[in-house]
Amino acid sequence: MKSIRCEECVQSSRSSGVKRVHFCALCGNLRCEEHSIWVPAHRISGIKNIQEVLMTRPIDGWYAFCNRAAHTPKGISVWSGKSKNEGTVVEEVLPSQKTDGLEKFPMWETGVVIGGFEKHRNPQEYRLSCAFVPVMNLILQLYRTERDRSDFLERMHRLIFESIAAKKPLFFSVAWENFIEALGVNPTLEDLLRLTCSRCGVVVCLNRLAPFFDRSLFRQLIRSPDSVPMTGSNDSKRAVQLQPVQ
Repeated sequence: MKSIRCEECVQSSRSSGVKRVHFCALCGNLRCEEHSIWVPAHRISGIKNIQEVLMTRPIDGWYAFCNRAAHTPKGISVWSGKSKNEGTVVEEVLPSQKTDGLEKFPMWETGVVIGGFEKHRNPQEYRLSCAFVPVMNLILQLYRTERDRSDFLERMHRLIFESIAAKKPLFFSVAWENFIEALGVNPTLEDLLRLTCSRCGVVVCLNRLAPFFDRSLFRQLIRSPDSVPMTGSNDSKRAVQLQPVQ
């Protein structure tokens, strides 16, 4: 009979021994306590249609997730490690505490969990809770400094949605014709940020500004993320609605 063991421990040739293991709420992969990501169940309920994708029930008020990038929640506080003694504190903050230009994102990292205790940062050190913070900052910089150039959209598409997307796991590229169809010839900064969110493959995110662009691909990311090429283009318009309740 096959033993029930943490798949992360198996892959790294570590023994999970008699550790208790948990099923990832999205894909069912097994993780021991040290390799699980934990989110309070009441916070997950704030995501539209989330119950349609979760495979498990809460464990003592918590949902467990595996630590693969697609299944590590963003825009929400997470705990990890033995006895949940590590993690990241994510909260809604005032507009004045956010980076200028990124105010549309409600959830920001305001501290960390160390030894089981929350340690909060100074407001000037708050950080957007996002898998692609450098990408968002680059879009903001380009929009501010180059949007009056005649080739602004071409440069934005080539740099962000082709070059970076081709290298960045879970950031899916956009064909030029679909880029223009989605944005028009004079997009706002919010338009660009929404398009970026629609190409992000992180399944659970309370900062998502737009639905993921492809329903079939998103189902793969939920149930079997290892089967999905982490970069590439797929321009289906069958968007999946999995967003924070506004």
